[in-house]
Amino acid sequence: MSHLQTKGLTIMKIYEISGKCRLSFAEETPGAECENLTIDAVIPGNVELDLERAGILPELFFGNNIKLLRKYEYYKWRYTIDADFPAHAEDEQVILEFCGVDCFADYYLNGVRFGESDNALIPHRFDVTGLCHEGKNLLEVVIRSPLLEAAKKQYDAY
Repeated sequence: MSHLQTKGLTIMKIYEISGKCRLSFAEETPGAECENLTIDAVIPGNVELDLERAGILPELFFGNNIKLLRKYEYYKWRYTIDADFPAHAEDEQVILEFCGVDCFADYYLNGVRFGESDNALIPHRFDVTGLCHEGKNLLEVVIRSPLLEAAKKQYDAY
């Protein structure tokens, strides 16, 4: 957590999200029937290493194991974090900072969607002042398949 200060008054608390969390995932392809699985994960991190740690994938950098990731390009990923916020003053702005979510994502706090991103691996900050409360808060980041998002677009071949 960091603070921005102006003339001795704290006006903003910035929280960087990190630590242990849960990662749920399922195939996102329309009409696909796929069981939603949940594993322990760590952020910052990435889904491939979390799948390896959970024993779902073998060591990725051995032989041709990296090719096993192809099917996961069509999956939706949901990181769930129990975020513990301290009390903040009424005039303080509370900002959540995400340092590198890849790539198309929606962000939720206590069930309320508060933001989205469509850029990979750059910081994003969101004001959640009215959504968070002292104590436990449920934070979710839903990452959509970039291949399926790209398929929704019309591209000019010339």
